Amino acid sequence: MPLEAFIPTGYEPFPFGRAVGDLNGDGRSDAALVLCLRNTAATAPRRPERVLVVLWGTATGYQLAARSTHAVLGRGGQDHETFRRVLIQRGTLVLDHYSASNWFWRIRTVFRCQTGTFIRIGETVESGRTGGDCDGVAGPAGWRYRDTNFVTGSQETWRISEACQVLEHRQFHAKPGPFQSLARYKPPVL
Repeated sequence: MPLEAFIPTGYEPFPFGRAVGDLNGDGRSDAALVLCLRNTAATAPRRPERVLVVLWGTATGYQLAARSTHAVLGRGGQDHETFRRVLIQRGTLVLDHYSASNWFWRIRTVFRCQTGTFIRIGETVESGRTGGDCDGVAGPAGWRYRDTNFVTGSQETWRISEACQVLEHRQFHAKPGPFQSLARYKPPVL
């Protein structure tokens, strides 16, 4: 089927909401689409504002690999857009969310297809003061950072005070997982 066949009525591709690359190592181009409602004021029937569709490339077009109505965040406070882009990199699907005003936050989540299901294999979550640079310190004032590799259990965390003092920096290994499917995944609330 052509790519357009997977766009439901009333939806359109989101800016920066299309990625093409090989997700399953078969040498064909797969695709990921982030779709948004054309008219978010539509109330009946209630429909998800954002939909992520992942497609396998085949010899005759595309077929559905995965779908999620929760993985892509909608608009944030003061109506700021939070979704930044979808990428296909080295066989993984990457979702980037970011918002900023006086403070920023970012969520970068990585999924890989294993045994027919896309699972979360990595996630980086951070927040801090915009423009709050700290000389000689890894991040900005008020920075909170957590990077997790769910496959290896490797984690790194940082906490920096608003006065640019390192309150915590840890690198450690925990038990691998928990593995969460793309269909059930919801970005963390910051």
